[in-house]
Amino acid sequence: MSSKNIESSTDFGLRHASKRWSLTVRLALLYALASVAMLLLLSVALFWVLTESIEADELQALTRDIAEVKALLQAPGRNRTLLTTEVVGQSGAPGVGSHTTRYMRIQDGAGQVRFETPGMAGRLPSGVFELAEMSPGVGVHWRSDDKPYLLMSATTAAAAGHWHIQAAMDLSKEAELIGNYRRKMSALLLLGIVLVTAISALLTYHGLRPLRDIAAVARRISATQLHERVEAARWPRELADLAGAFDQMLQRLEASFGQLQQFSADLAHELRTPVNALMGEAEVTLARARTADEYREALESALEQYRRLARLIDNLLFLARAEDPQAVVERKVLDIRHEFEAVCDFYDALIGEKNIHLHCEAQGTLAADPILFRRALSNLLSNALRHTAAGGQVGLTVRHAGSEGVEICVSDSGEGIAADQIPRLFERLYRVDGSRRQHDGGAGLGLSIVKSIMTLHGGSVTLQSTPGEGTAVTLRFPPPPAPVTA
Repeated sequence: MSSKNIESSTDFGLRHASKRWSLTVRLALLYALASVAMLLLLSVALFWVLTESIEADELQALTRDIAEVKALLQAPGRNRTLLTTEVVGQSGAPGVGSHTTRYMRIQDGAGQVRFETPGMAGRLPSGVFELAEMSPGVGVHWRSDDKPYLLMSATTAAAAGHWHIQAAMDLSKEAELIGNYRRKMSALLLLGIVLVTAISALLTYHGLRPLRDIAAVARRISATQLHERVEAARWPRELADLAGAFDQMLQRLEASFGQLQQFSADLAHELRTPVNALMGEAEVTLARARTADEYREALESALEQYRRLARLIDNLLFLARAEDPQAVVERKVLDIRHEFEAVCDFYDALIGEKNIHLHCEAQGTLAADPILFRRALSNLLSNALRHTAAGGQVGLTVRHAGSEGVEICVSDSGEGIAADQIPRLFERLYRVDGSRRQHDGGAGLGLSIVKSIMTLHGGSVTLQSTPGEGTAVTLRFPPPPAPVTA
């Protein structure tokens, strides 16, 4: 296998493994890494502050010693005893109140050593101070005999001539102190990383407990238990929106599932009625020999049932297409009165038979799909004529609402509908019980189709009815979003 294939398989394995990690593990790792980073940063900062503070104290001590020697060198003859005490008296030992060993050397202008701490020549000869002499007053670190030193050099002028001062400080104690501090800090840092990782895992596990509880509730939900709710009030504020959205989804699913069950039952009933009628007529016709006229009558009766089935299937297909989110309508400018009169001409025979009075207060134009608009008017007019007694009235009124669009109302003086039945009238295959259903020859899809047509146009439909007085259905068409075809 080539190296490229090995790398690709390794990457795939890592990605696959990361997908298997639970959210708890990933969040715990993130919290732990963030905490460890903070601990590391804090430890480094503290260590830097400690070393800088120690070095500043060391420089200050050496600078102070050099300043004292400079003051004494202004009169070396008179201050010889003090110079001996200050330089030779140190003897390579820690100073008073200090754990640090210091060294001092004083040379005259000719380079002769006049004062020197015992043992300094073997440990720190004059040659090691070359770097310090290049930067007077600045500390230079030097390592000799596996010991760290801090070197400083200074020059001063006095009445007796020029003097050259070389000072050094043994940093072994400080290095040991810093080393102990580093080891202890590393141990504490290691312990802190372990504790932070454990605490991050516990906090993450506890913090994600509401999600596990929500998942447990979701697992209990099934087609027979859609009434279950997560209840947003139980959860923290960060999860309340999620729980609320989940409950709303369950509510919609429960409503949709109930409508689907009702629709399935109603559809089965609607299909069973013509099928049973066809089967009964066929069995009766085939029970004995029939004349040609009897066979023709049976076929005509069957044809009527076939037409009913065809209308039902056609309406169901129309509703299915209307629910397509990509479905669009082609709007054209229509004369409302002309369209209403064209639909009335189709029902002219029924209007004349029932002696129904039609009145139309329709003026103006409307932007809509002509075929769908006529279908909506036809369904409403058909319902109005079917449920209006002989000698009744059916009318059409139009109100132009300017920027809000156009409202079209189809009203009748029929039997009316009970208030408790109105909310379900736009459901598919729903038909009102009682006398209205007894002479309703439709399949309960007329108003559902009207609602779908209005939805396609971005409008709405409402129904108002009073038993014994009549029904009024209002179609609200919004203004067209763009110029329409005339």
